[in-house]
Amino acid sequence: VFLNVFGGVTRCDTVANGLVEAMRQVPPSEKFPLVARIRGNNEAEGVAILRSAGITSLPDLREAGRAVVQAAQEGRP
Repeated sequence: VFLNVFGGVTRCDTVANGLVEAMRQVPPSEKFPLVARIRGNNEAEGVAILRSAGITSLPDLREAGRAVVQAAQEGRP
């Protein structure tokens, strides 16, 4: 899954916290590759939250797209 978020009004750290909580609820047998690109309000905090949870977060759209394709091909979460 590729998540691309632009946080204008919504803060990126709020989105990141919600994403981390949602991923915690996914059973291990159903995990899937996830790469996020978040830009905007509180971006640095959001990126730090995602990375501390083991979620790949990349600033460049093309790089993030390539990363999610590679993760899917390798079959890793």
